[in-house]
Amino acid sequence: MRKKLKIALASMGLIHDLSNMGGSVLTPLVSSLYSEKKKVMAGVSFDYAFMATFQLTVLVLIQGHKFLAQYLIGSGIAISVRYLIGKRVFKFTKEKYYQRLINSFILANAIMLFMSFK
Repeated sequence: MRKKLKIALASMGLIHDLSNMGGSVLTPLVSSLYSEKKKVMAGVSFDYAFMATFQLTVLVLIQGHKFLAQYLIGSGIAISVRYLIGKRVFKFTKEKYYQRLINSFILANAIMLFMSFK
C-alpha cells in the first residue's frame, strides 16, 4: 500500500467527492499503513477532517452562497461522540483488540454497503 499511496489517496478522494463514500476505504487504508492504534486514529481523524473541509468548501463555492453555521452541526455531533464515548473506548482497548475492532467495523460497513446496492 505504501508504494501506491498517492494513487490510493487520490482514488479515495475522488470516490468521496463524487459519492461521499470515500471514508469507507479510509479506515482500511490507514490500518494497513500503521499498526499502532494512536497512529491509526490520528491518520483517520486527520483524513476525515481534511475530506470534510474540502467537500464543504467545494459545496459552498458551487452553490454560490455564504457558509452557514448549520454546516458544522455534523462536526459538533462527531466531536461530542468522540469525547463522550470514543476516548473511553480507545483508552481501554489494547492494541491487538483495537485492530480486531477496526476490522469488525470495516466488515460491518462492507456488508451494509453491499446490502444497500440491492
